[in-house]
Amino acid sequence: MVNSNCLEGLRCPDCGNEHAFYIQSTAVMYVTDDGAECRSDIEWDDHSHTQCPQCERSGKLSDFKVKSPAAIADDKQYTVASSHGELTADAEGNVTDRRLDNQDPDGGGHLAQIIRFDLVEWQKHWGNPETRHIDILDLGYWYTDPETQEIVFASPDAKWRSEIAEILLERRLFLAKQARSGEAT
Repeated sequence: MVNSNCLEGLRCPDCGNEHAFYIQSTAVMYVTDDGAECRSDIEWDDHSHTQCPQCERSGKLSDFKVKSPAAIADDKQYTVASSHGELTADAEGNVTDRRLDNQDPDGGGHLAQIIRFDLVEWQKHWGNPETRHIDILDLGYWYTDPETQEIVFASPDAKWRSEIAEILLERRLFLAKQARSGEAT
């Protein structure tokens, strides 16, 4: 959804929600014992406290502003590969581009619903890897459930991660053995 009014340029940096926010605002009110009536424009700025009603992330409104295309281009980007296409994510994990091979509900159609990847957890798990190409099985991500329209989190594939860790260990052991045999000659 692209907002073009009050929420233009706003998106939750954690879950990708763009639909609604709690924003601390100011207004001139006409107040009597019976209640209050707004008598001015309602105003907020980049420093206004903001909270996402979906994931409860809170902070300054400026924390919820979507980066411009130029700012995104300056950021580190990641290519997330799947057997149904590729997604591009910015440094915060927000999906910025999609190249889908199909629209199957469990394939490209599902990839189209992904809004953000959990790069922080991925970096902690692997110790800040240098790669910019990631298999989708290695990442947790948030997506919009097409039936309920709710934001849902999908965890990384633990079995896949275990298999990759085993392959990496075997490679390190092989290289260490090669290095030792080279020293012996």
